[in-house]
Formats: sequence, C-alpha cells, structure tokens
Amino acid sequence: MKRAARARTPKTVIVGYGRLGGALASGLERARWPVKVLPRSDASVRRAVKAGHALADLDALRSAQLCILAVPDSTVATVAAQLEEDLGPKAALVHCAGALDLEAFGRGASRRARGSLHPLVAVSDPRDPLAGHSAAVAASSAELLRTLKQLAGALALTPLEVSDGHRAAYHA
Repeated sequence: MKRAARARTPKTVIVGYGRLGGALASGLERARWPVKVLPRSDASVRRAVKAGHALADLDALRSAQLCILAVPDSTVATVAAQLEEDLGPKAALVHCAGALDLEAFGRGASRRARGSLHPLVAVSDPRDPLAGHSAAVAASSAELLRTLKQLAGALALTPLEVSDGHRAAYHA
C-alpha cells in the first residue's frame, strides 16, 4: 500500500528557505515526500545544505508537479513570474500567504493550477514542527485541493478550506 501512495505524491520544489520554507521542507522530508528546496540567497543556500536538504536545480523545476512559494507576501507575483519559464507546463503554483488570494500569482500563472497552503502556526525557526496545527487551504482545481490536503496530512496539519471570498475575514 505504501508504494501506491508514494507514486501519487507529487515531486515538489519549495522556493524560499526561511523559517516556513525550512519547516515545510523538514516536515515533508520526514514524511518521505519528494521535495527539493530552492533558496533565494547565499545564506539560505548554506542553511539548507547544513540542514541536509536537497537543492533544486533547473531539472527539478522542470519536473516539479508542485511548486510552493514560501516567500514574503509582497514578492509572490514577482517570484511566480521569474519561475514561469522554468516550470514544467503542468506544475501547480502554491503560495503560503494567509492574506493573499489565488490571483496573487499574477497573470502569467493564470493557466496553471493555483493554490494556497497557510499553516496556522507561528514559525520562529525552520526546525519548528508544524504537526498538530491547522492549515488554511484553497485551490483553483479539485485535484490541487486534494493534493494540498494530502500535503497537509503528510505534515500532520489539519486542512481547513478557506475560499478566496472568506480569506480577508479569516486572516483578520
């Protein structure tokens, strides 16, 4: 049974290796989820390597089925645009910003499945566990929503569906 479950687990790249990106990568690795990280600074690269995380390269971006942007809210659209040419055509984009809706990726991402996974926990260190908390999830497709719920489960997070229309109230 485990083999079948792993076959459906999407190849994932986490862009950004700050507190949340590190916590997501660590949790997913513990769950044996196929994940690589793409840090955005030299210091983040050093931290990711020291923590033993696999670094993403161009091939990893092209073969990723799920690309999680663990970046500051104000940079989601810019980072999505920078990645657009390097991602495979079927890769879904997911941000971790609680206050942003699915339009936050910008126009270039409109042809992709888009989602949001926002852990409802303060993360002060990349080694902080996410388990036992909840995560707000939203997606532009039923398939991606199922994947985000699967990802939340792998992290021992309880997924809570929050539609774009309710995002502002939920995040207040």
